[in-house]
Amino acid sequence: MSDIQEQNIDQLLENVGSKKLEWEAFFEIKVTKKNVVLYAIVLLLSIFLAYLFAFDINTKEKFIMVVEKFIEVETAFIAVVFGAYALFQAMVSDEFLELMSKTENNMLKISNKSFLNLILLYLYAIIVNLFLWLILNVIEDNYLLLSNIMWDNIICLIGIGIYFSYSIIILCELKNFAINLYKMFNTYNAYKVILTREKGDDLDI
Repeated sequence: MSDIQEQNIDQLLENVGSKKLEWEAFFEIKVTKKNVVLYAIVLLLSIFLAYLFAFDINTKEKFIMVVEKFIEVETAFIAVVFGAYALFQAMVSDEFLELMSKTENNMLKISNKSFLNLILLYLYAIIVNLFLWLILNVIEDNYLLLSNIMWDNIICLIGIGIYFSYSIIILCELKNFAINLYKMFNTYNAYKVILTREKGDDLDI
Protein backbone atom coordinates (compact mmCIF):
# COMPACT_ATOMS: atom_id res chain seq x y z
CA MET A 1 0.00 0.00 0.00
CA SER A 2 1.41 3.38 -1.04
CA ASP A 3 1.68 6.32 1.36
CA ILE A 4 -0.97 8.24 -0.61
CA GLN A 5 -3.40 5.34 -0.53
CA GLU A 6 -2.84 4.81 3.18
CA GLN A 7 -3.39 8.51 3.83
CA ASN A 8 -6.58 8.53 1.77
CA ILE A 9 -7.95 5.52 3.62
CA ASP A 10 -7.18 7.19 6.94
CA GLN A 11 -9.12 10.25 5.79
CA LEU A 12 -12.08 8.08 4.82
CA LEU A 13 -12.04 6.41 8.23
CA GLU A 14 -11.54 9.68 10.09
CA ASN A 15 -14.03 10.02 12.95
CA VAL A 16 -15.63 13.45 12.53
CA GLY A 17 -18.36 14.67 14.86
CA SER A 18 -21.86 15.11 13.43
CA LYS A 19 -22.00 18.78 14.46
CA LYS A 20 -18.83 19.52 12.54
CA LEU A 21 -20.15 17.72 9.46
CA GLU A 22 -23.42 19.63 9.70
CA TRP A 23 -21.61 22.96 9.93
CA GLU A 24 -19.15 22.13 7.16
CA ALA A 25 -22.07 21.57 4.78
CA PHE A 26 -22.35 25.35 4.44
CA PHE A 27 -18.77 25.47 3.07
CA GLU A 28 -20.21 23.88 -0.07
CA ILE A 29 -21.96 27.17 -0.92
CA LYS A 30 -19.33 29.63 0.28
CA VAL A 31 -18.48 32.55 -1.98
CA THR A 32 -15.40 32.00 -4.16
CA LYS A 33 -13.88 33.66 -7.22
CA LYS A 34 -15.55 31.05 -9.41
CA ASN A 35 -19.10 31.69 -8.20
CA VAL A 36 -19.02 35.36 -7.15
CA VAL A 37 -20.72 36.49 -10.38
CA LEU A 38 -23.41 33.82 -10.07
CA TYR A 39 -24.02 34.71 -6.43
CA ALA A 40 -24.27 38.41 -7.30
CA ILE A 41 -26.95 37.60 -9.89
CA VAL A 42 -28.78 35.39 -7.40
CA LEU A 43 -28.68 38.17 -4.78
CA LEU A 44 -30.09 40.76 -7.18
CA LEU A 45 -32.81 38.36 -8.33
CA SER A 46 -33.66 37.50 -4.72
CA ILE A 47 -33.95 41.16 -3.74
CA PHE A 48 -36.22 41.81 -6.72
CA LEU A 49 -38.47 38.85 -5.87
CA ALA A 50 -38.47 39.79 -2.19
CA TYR A 51 -39.58 43.33 -3.09
CA LEU A 52 -42.49 41.99 -5.13
CA PHE A 53 -43.64 39.83 -2.22
CA ALA A 54 -42.90 42.14 0.72
CA PHE A 55 -44.89 45.10 -0.63
CA ASP A 56 -47.78 43.07 -1.98
CA ILE A 57 -51.22 43.10 -0.37
CA ASN A 58 -51.45 39.29 -0.36
CA THR A 59 -47.91 38.60 0.85
CA LYS A 60 -48.88 35.74 3.14
CA GLU A 61 -51.07 33.89 0.62
CA LYS A 62 -48.54 34.15 -2.21
CA PHE A 63 -45.53 33.30 -0.04
CA ILE A 64 -47.25 30.16 1.27
CA MET A 65 -47.61 29.03 -2.33
CA VAL A 66 -43.86 29.62 -2.91
CA VAL A 67 -42.92 27.71 0.24
CA GLU A 68 -45.09 24.75 -0.78
CA LYS A 69 -43.50 24.66 -4.25
CA PHE A 70 -39.99 24.75 -2.80
CA ILE A 71 -40.85 21.88 -0.44
CA GLU A 72 -42.00 19.80 -3.42
CA VAL A 73 -38.94 20.63 -5.52
CA GLU A 74 -36.39 20.13 -2.74
CA THR A 75 -37.93 16.82 -1.67
CA ALA A 76 -37.81 15.60 -5.26
CA PHE A 77 -34.20 16.73 -5.66
CA ILE A 78 -33.12 14.88 -2.51
CA ALA A 79 -34.59 11.72 -4.01
CA VAL A 80 -32.75 12.38 -7.28
CA VAL A 81 -29.41 12.95 -5.52
CA PHE A 82 -29.82 9.80 -3.40
CA GLY A 83 -30.78 7.75 -6.44
CA ALA A 84 -27.96 9.02 -8.65
CA TYR A 85 -25.28 8.49 -6.02
CA ALA A 86 -26.64 5.08 -5.03
CA LEU A 87 -26.55 4.05 -8.70
CA PHE A 88 -22.94 5.16 -9.01
CA GLN A 89 -21.88 3.35 -5.84
CA ALA A 90 -23.65 0.18 -7.00
CA MET A 91 -22.05 0.08 -10.43
CA VAL A 92 -18.41 0.75 -9.52
CA SER A 93 -16.16 -2.27 -9.09
CA ASP A 94 -13.80 -3.02 -6.22
CA GLU A 95 -10.83 -2.48 -8.52
CA PHE A 96 -12.05 0.99 -9.46
CA LEU A 97 -12.53 1.94 -5.82
CA GLU A 98 -8.97 0.84 -5.10
CA LEU A 99 -7.74 2.90 -8.03
CA MET A 100 -9.61 5.99 -6.75
CA SER A 101 -8.08 5.47 -3.31
CA LYS A 102 -4.65 6.08 -4.86
CA THR A 103 -5.45 9.57 -6.25
CA GLU A 104 -3.56 12.43 -4.66
CA ASN A 105 -6.66 14.58 -4.12
CA ASN A 106 -8.64 11.66 -2.60
CA MET A 107 -11.51 11.66 -5.10
CA LEU A 108 -13.48 9.19 -3.00
CA LYS A 109 -13.64 11.51 0.00
CA ILE A 110 -14.37 14.56 -2.17
CA SER A 111 -17.31 12.84 -3.90
CA ASN A 112 -18.69 11.46 -0.62
CA LYS A 113 -18.37 14.85 1.10
CA SER A 114 -20.04 16.64 -1.81
CA PHE A 115 -22.94 14.20 -1.63
CA LEU A 116 -23.32 14.62 2.14
CA ASN A 117 -23.11 18.42 1.99
CA LEU A 118 -25.77 18.68 -0.69
CA ILE A 119 -28.14 16.35 1.16
CA LEU A 120 -27.71 18.35 4.38
CA LEU A 121 -28.26 21.69 2.61
CA TYR A 122 -31.50 20.44 1.10
CA LEU A 123 -32.53 18.93 4.43
CA TYR A 124 -32.02 22.28 6.15
CA ALA A 125 -34.09 23.97 3.46
CA ILE A 126 -36.95 21.50 3.87
CA ILE A 127 -36.94 21.94 7.66
CA VAL A 128 -37.03 25.74 7.31
CA ASN A 129 -39.79 25.52 4.71
CA LEU A 130 -41.91 23.26 6.91
CA PHE A 131 -41.43 25.66 9.82
CA LEU A 132 -42.40 28.64 7.65
CA TRP A 133 -45.41 26.79 6.28
CA LEU A 134 -46.68 26.07 9.80
CA ILE A 135 -46.10 29.63 11.00
CA LEU A 136 -47.72 31.20 7.94
CA ASN A 137 -50.79 29.03 8.29
CA VAL A 138 -51.21 29.97 11.95
CA ILE A 139 -50.75 33.75 11.90
CA GLU A 140 -53.55 36.06 10.81
CA ASP A 141 -53.60 37.65 7.36
CA ASN A 142 -53.23 41.17 8.78
CA TYR A 143 -50.51 40.23 11.31
CA LEU A 144 -47.80 42.84 11.87
CA LEU A 145 -44.51 42.23 13.64
CA LEU A 146 -44.08 45.94 14.41
CA SER A 147 -46.53 48.79 14.78
CA ASN A 148 -44.90 50.62 11.87
CA ILE A 149 -45.97 48.95 8.62
CA MET A 150 -43.03 50.38 6.67
CA TRP A 151 -40.47 48.79 9.02
CA ASP A 152 -42.53 45.62 8.93
CA ASN A 153 -42.27 45.56 5.13
CA ILE A 154 -38.51 46.19 5.27
CA ILE A 155 -37.99 43.30 7.70
CA CYS A 156 -40.16 41.16 5.45
CA LEU A 157 -38.08 42.24 2.45
CA ILE A 158 -34.82 41.22 4.16
CA GLY A 159 -36.19 37.89 5.41
CA ILE A 160 -37.71 36.90 2.07
CA GLY A 161 -34.53 38.03 0.29
CA ILE A 162 -32.40 35.74 2.44
CA TYR A 163 -34.91 32.93 1.91
CA PHE A 164 -34.82 33.25 -1.89
CA SER A 165 -31.02 33.60 -1.94
CA TYR A 166 -30.46 30.35 -0.04
CA SER A 167 -33.16 28.47 -1.95
CA ILE A 168 -31.85 29.49 -5.36
CA ILE A 169 -28.20 28.88 -4.42
CA ILE A 170 -28.82 25.28 -3.34
CA LEU A 171 -30.75 24.72 -6.57
CA CYS A 172 -27.70 25.95 -8.47
CA GLU A 173 -25.48 23.73 -6.33
CA LEU A 174 -27.23 20.70 -7.77
CA LYS A 175 -25.55 21.61 -11.06
CA ASN A 176 -22.09 21.26 -9.47
CA PHE A 177 -23.06 17.89 -8.00
CA ALA A 178 -24.25 16.72 -11.42
CA ILE A 179 -21.00 17.87 -13.03
CA ASN A 180 -18.89 16.09 -10.39
CA LEU A 181 -20.93 12.92 -10.81
CA TYR A 182 -20.57 13.22 -14.57
CA LYS A 183 -16.78 13.42 -14.19
CA MET A 184 -16.78 10.33 -11.96
CA PHE A 185 -18.87 8.42 -14.53
CA ASN A 186 -16.45 9.46 -17.26
CA THR A 187 -13.50 8.31 -15.16
CA TYR A 188 -15.17 4.98 -14.51
CA ASN A 189 -16.06 4.53 -18.19
CA ALA A 190 -12.47 5.31 -19.20
CA TYR A 191 -11.25 2.78 -16.63
CA LYS A 192 -13.57 0.10 -18.03
CA VAL A 193 -12.46 0.82 -21.60
CA ILE A 194 -8.78 0.56 -20.65
CA LEU A 195 -9.44 -2.64 -18.70
CA THR A 196 -11.35 -4.17 -21.64
CA ARG A 197 -8.57 -3.18 -24.04
CA GLU A 198 -5.93 -4.79 -21.83
CA LYS A 199 -7.96 -8.00 -21.67
CA GLY A 200 -8.31 -7.93 -25.47
CA ASP A 201 -4.57 -7.50 -25.89
CA ASP A 202 -3.97 -10.49 -23.61
CA LEU A 203 -6.34 -12.59 -25.71
CA ASP A 204 -4.59 -11.56 -28.94
CA ILE A 205 -1.29 -12.72 -27.49
